[in-house]
Parts: sequence; C-alpha cells; structure tokens
Amino acid sequence: SFLFVMPGVARSGEPTDQLSGTVNTLTGMLASAPRAAMTSDELPERVAKLIYERFDFAEMAKLSLGNYWNRISDDQRREFVEVFTSYVLRAYKSTLNSYNGETISYEREVQESDRAQVNTKVTGKDQTVLVDYKLHRLGDNWKVYDIAIDQVSVTKNFHSQFKRVIAESSFKDLIQRMRERGTHS
Repeated sequence: SFLFVMPGVARSGEPTDQLSGTVNTLTGMLASAPRAAMTSDELPERVAKLIYERFDFAEMAKLSLGNYWNRISDDQRREFVEVFTSYVLRAYKSTLNSYNGETISYEREVQESDRAQVNTKVTGKDQTVLVDYKLHRLGDNWKVYDIAIDQVSVTKNFHSQFKRVIAESSFKDLIQRMRERGTHS
C-alpha cells in the first residue's frame, strides 16, 4: 500500500521534489518487490541505479575521511570511494529490507544557493524517525551527500569510526576491513 504524505503547509522546492521522486519510486519498488529479491547479496539493479542517481557517494566518502582525504593519492581516493560506496549500499540494503510501508512526510526544506536540507519524518507502527537529507546541486540534479538520522550525521559517524581505525592501524587496514564487512553482510 502507498502511504505518502506531502505536507500541505511547507512549500517544497526542487531539492524536495527530486528527493521525494526518488524515495517514492524506491518505496514503490520495495512494496512490489518479492522479499527474496531484497534479501539476496546484491541490491536489484534498478534499485541500485535509483540510489546512484540521487546520492553523491564520492562526496560522502570524502566527508567520511575528513582531513585524511587530503593525505591520500588520487588512486587511493578512487579505491576508497569504490569500497565506501559498496559498504554504504550494503548498509542501506538492510534498511530497505526492514521497510514495512512506513509513511514518509516531507516537513521542511531550507535551500541556500547550491546546498539544501530536506527534513523528513518516517512514521511506522511503533516509532517515528527524523531523517534529514543534505543535498548539493550538481548540474540539474540535487544529490544527497549526508543524511542525519535522529540528528546523527552518517558521514560524521563514519568519520569517527574511520579515524579510529586509521589511528590504530592504517588506511590500508581500513580498506581491508570495509571489504571484509561487505562480504559478510
């Protein structure tokens, strides 16, 4: 069943329109997809494609590494973005697997120049979760570069984890751990 509420009061702009278009298409796919398709190792191609179109994984990867990004080579950056993207997609897959017809309302949009934040509320049977998307304009598209879930930034959370691993061992070890976690999801 489709339970989507667009707020009557808040005036949404292009960032909200693009984000809600992606989210509504995604939740529509999830509602109609057989559970087995979502529990396999890989996301169905059309779901992954939709996510790639709306998320800026390179920017998320850069923010997640913080200042360390400036200390690595272009090749290491490319490798990290690739590993990071797979890592995040696998984590996102478990979130998608738990989707159960929750209602998503678009509460507020704040746009300044080429940056925007879209605040949403995801309401399920037992709980409500606040999900804030930070987006930036790339050409004609608004791409998500960070998400805050109940005011906890995903990239800041990754940053503190990654920083700890690098400090305790090495960047190479971080990449290795991310690859390993990806194969045992």
